[in-house]
Amino acid sequence: MNQTSRTKMITILFAFLLIGITVYGYKKHKELKQELDQLQSEKLQSTRNWVQMQMMYAETVDLDLANILASNSASYRKKYLKAAYESASYMANIHWFNPSPTILNDFQYNRAEPFWRQTASYLGYLLDDGAETLTKLQRQNLLKMRNFTLKTGPAMHQIHENVMYGPHVKEVPADELSRRLTSLTNELDSNPLIGDKEPLFNEYLYKLHPYRPQVDVFKNDKRVYKEQLQSKVKSFMDLLWKDKSDNQITSSGGGVTPEFRDSLKFWSGNGKKMFYEVEISVSGAHILRIYPAGDGPKKLDNGQMTKEEAIKLAQSLVLRWGEAPLVIDHTLSKGSVLYVTFVPQVGGVRDPEAIVNVTIDTAKGILQYFDTTGYYLKRDRNVQTKASVQPETALNQINAELEITDRPMLMIRNGKLVYSITVKGYDRVTKVYVDAQTGKQVDIEYESLDKLKM
Repeated sequence: MNQTSRTKMITILFAFLLIGITVYGYKKHKELKQELDQLQSEKLQSTRNWVQMQMMYAETVDLDLANILASNSASYRKKYLKAAYESASYMANIHWFNPSPTILNDFQYNRAEPFWRQTASYLGYLLDDGAETLTKLQRQNLLKMRNFTLKTGPAMHQIHENVMYGPHVKEVPADELSRRLTSLTNELDSNPLIGDKEPLFNEYLYKLHPYRPQVDVFKNDKRVYKEQLQSKVKSFMDLLWKDKSDNQITSSGGGVTPEFRDSLKFWSGNGKKMFYEVEISVSGAHILRIYPAGDGPKKLDNGQMTKEEAIKLAQSLVLRWGEAPLVIDHTLSKGSVLYVTFVPQVGGVRDPEAIVNVTIDTAKGILQYFDTTGYYLKRDRNVQTKASVQPETALNQINAELEITDRPMLMIRNGKLVYSITVKGYDRVTKVYVDAQTGKQVDIEYESLDKLKM
């Protein structure tokens, strides 16, 4: 081959190489753009949901508050007190919902959350009191609530209609949203302190949340060296990796809490697939939590699982954990995510407060969350497990408007032995709880709004 032909060949090869690089670069650019567009779309939808919820619940509670203040009838007032309390409690307890753009954080954490929390507590106090009449101070506190709802409802309505929707809105309109939220924040009291001047309200709060000495659950356990902790994590996490060579254990720090004392954290994983973070106590080497680490890729995919296969995986994890014989209390599916809750059972009595939670992504066949802390916090309670009254006595507490759909079951609830009686007849009332020692009704199971949406 002469020099001219060689040069021509090199030129052609170089051209093909440039074309290949260009095509590859275009494909990667397209993939990255699709991922970015998807993230922007999810962020926008999350923000829209947040605005809609603040708007809807502020307007709903404001209507209830108006009914309460404008009524001279105790029964009428109590009806709307109950409705407002339920709405405020829902907003105060939706810990699963966090606004994705940081632009919402200031209003969410410094205005909305404190308001809904204080409002739910105060309305619960008025309901507990019976609200036969309203004192001047109680009316002032209700008006403090309306200062928030009257301003927040219309402001969120304007944001919802004029900012968050329209053909031009492809991503979160950060500047306009920030301007409007800042304006709303400036109109609201920074610290309304609902009920702070009422001694009876403070007594009610203490009754709900009495002082309890700090629990130190591992105080009698011996401290374990880091190398032994790492070895235990390695052994446990082998269960989650099909290829054991992917189970590479590295230290990721630690922490300390009054309940569990010192703990260490380890990463288990492969840098190309996924890292799990495993938290284990130094005292006694108890595995506390396992979850996907915030850093690193999350590309692990073991293939789709059936619900039965996911339950078997959850059971194998609890068996490998092996600190107590547990049974499945209940399961819950939300999309491709399966939640499995395990509890101890002694003498046929379940303790659904001493729980181990396992969450499985059935679409990818992987663990999403493993949490034993609820079990450790409740495991050492001295709870009576033998009933003093017969099931028939407990059934006498069920009124004629309710239909009993299953036999009474003994269980531990709020540290007491109760009969759980499944019923139907009133919307969202699913169970009645009767004290197994006194035979008196102590509570109902009320199906929350977020559970109904699952």
